[in-house]
Amino acid sequence: MAQKFDLETIYSSDQNYINELLKQNGYTPSDPLTDRLVATILLYNGSYIIETDRKYVTDNIFNKLYMYPDDILATIAQNNDIMLYVNRIELIRRIIDKYNTYSVKELNKKLRNAAKRGDMVGVMISLEKGATNYDFAMADAAEGGYMDIVQLMINKGATNYSLAMGYAARGGHMDIVRLMLDKGGYDYNFAMEKAAEGGHMDIVQLILNKGANDYNAAMASAAEGGQMDMVLFMISKGAKNYNRAMVSAAKGGHMDIIQLMISKGANDYNYAMTKAARGGHMDIVKFMINKGATGYNGAMQEAAKEGHMDIVRLMLDKGADDYNEAMSLAAMGGHIDIVRLMLSKGAELYNSAMKWAARGGNIEIVQLMINLITKDYNDAIGIAKENGHQGIVQLLQTKI
Repeated sequence: MAQKFDLETIYSSDQNYINELLKQNGYTPSDPLTDRLVATILLYNGSYIIETDRKYVTDNIFNKLYMYPDDILATIAQNNDIMLYVNRIELIRRIIDKYNTYSVKELNKKLRNAAKRGDMVGVMISLEKGATNYDFAMADAAEGGYMDIVQLMINKGATNYSLAMGYAARGGHMDIVRLMLDKGGYDYNFAMEKAAEGGHMDIVQLILNKGANDYNAAMASAAEGGQMDMVLFMISKGAKNYNRAMVSAAKGGHMDIIQLMISKGANDYNYAMTKAARGGHMDIVKFMINKGATGYNGAMQEAAKEGHMDIVRLMLDKGADDYNEAMSLAAMGGHIDIVRLMLSKGAELYNSAMKWAARGGNIEIVQLMINLITKDYNDAIGIAKENGHQGIVQLLQTKI
């Protein structure tokens, strides 16, 4: 039987203590955060653990909870050896790391992510540590149908009932839609748009009865969501903005709706190509080119931002030449392969690309720009700070 390690000690111990526990259980230490996590799992699941320790874990790790950085969690979640010990989601969302601190912006992002997945514990963690974005968290929970989190956000002070009503409508959650109506949600057109996007006719009918009448917006949302029956319904109600619906369908990748809109007279092929490029829909991009679209730079930029290399190359072949803008957008999206391609084509606005990479938290691209003798670090440091990317801040500060 392995030696018992005390859980109180593990979070105040030095790394040698952690390493010893790992080695006794057949693990090779790697990085401190992961090591501490594995050690906790071993203590929680090991045959040598005693009930008082198990209670400590439950009370202080699975309920009192702090958060691992998302990149560490993603790495751990892919480690099947570690995952043999405990449910993946429980592990990722429940293990304590008392050393982490977060900006309010980061906490608000974590709050929203937890609300989206219906993770009440994650929501409580974020609130305990200072998250304040109650309205958007309520909306995210509403879309997923998580009434308990919706109610919690209302109790915390959320008041944007129209936003939550729209999100609930998109998710098809009639009970939350009705709750938001009762609370005073009044943006019926927004709710109808979102319900149309999700194909929820019952909610559309409810909102129509409340006075919604923006059929063009609802048709466009339905087109983006691929909801042909809803598109036809909105046409029957009087929707006529066929170009808007075609562009939305192109963004969503729905060729049948595109063809319908063209038959109705839609002809804004350039804008549709741009949105199709953003969505990565090569077939629709080529279709729009065959229809006469020539806005290759705009399409290349959208494709670069989203990382669609095949469409980027097609636009280059067609004559797109705004390499600097495409490089900056790719840098923000973290697509270093496209950044390198644009550099090979002659892009040279390194400072701009570094700033966009700093905004997106893409440290590898920041380092690439540094290697290209970029020296304007102060703006990028400010951008990285504002967006909570401390690793980039630290990297750039070493260069000043």
